[in-house]
Amino acid sequence: MSNFSNYRPGIGQTGAYLVAGKPYMTGSTDMGAPGTDTITFPSVTRKVTVKNTSAIQLFVHFANTGNWQAGLHVATLPASTGELSMEVRCSEVFVSTAAPSGSYEVFAELTGIESSEMFVLTGSGLTD
Repeated sequence: MSNFSNYRPGIGQTGAYLVAGKPYMTGSTDMGAPGTDTITFPSVTRKVTVKNTSAIQLFVHFANTGNWQAGLHVATLPASTGELSMEVRCSEVFVSTAAPSGSYEVFAELTGIESSEMFVLTGSGLTD
């Protein structure tokens, strides 16, 4: 007889991404000086939505390489109305601004997969 009591979802297992995720919300009302905020999730995501609530444009990216300042490998969120929803597995995202007073909201659906299992997101379209 099989024993399935030790089942744990893993990074490559489909089931963790097919069910609704555990909700996670965070954000910032004032990013202060120009720069980057890192949002680290407690587990691997199933879906991430970032909403720009400020009067300036923001940038969302998956690697903190500084390329966002050159407009590389980023999604640009227009002032006040920009929103980006992605069905992606990641353990962190970065929100950047070139001007002070940026604000945003982050909504995520989390899987039961531990963040330590997530691989580093690099490569074409992300870091080079």
